[in-house]
Amino acid sequence: MITVAEALTLLIAGTAIIVSIRGHIHARRSADMAEKSYNYSRVNSKAELFSSLRTTYLTVHLNFPKSKKYDYQDFKSAFWSYWLNAYNEWYITRHICPGYALWEEFYRDAIRGALANDSLRRALTEMIAAGYAFGAHELREKFIHDIEYFPPSEPTQTQ
Repeated sequence: MITVAEALTLLIAGTAIIVSIRGHIHARRSADMAEKSYNYSRVNSKAELFSSLRTTYLTVHLNFPKSKKYDYQDFKSAFWSYWLNAYNEWYITRHICPGYALWEEFYRDAIRGALANDSLRRALTEMIAAGYAFGAHELREKFIHDIEYFPPSEPTQTQ
């Protein structure tokens, strides 16, 4: 037969196990909620960053020529602005928020694609020839490497 003291000990031990299990379940639910909240915040933050960068790009793009025929010199500052903005996009996506993978998902190909535009390519070539550092010379070299820009052997003549 079991004594009252033993019964009380078993009751206390059983209650402690139940409380411990409930505490574990509560902690697991809290951790799950925290993880969901973190993931939601991360996705939301990534979307806000992308939207902000795109808004800035669209502002720059509004100054581009509206037709295929234009004088480069009339839009030179717009093309230079494009590369300053592209550098900012690169720096933010590669150095400030690389974990968002926006460089790999979007900006790498978008910026590399701009090199197919003769006026944008010319603007970048002129900026490099002029020694434009984009903020820091060592970062300029990384930027140029990442966008796979290969300058011409002779600097482009300006009109």
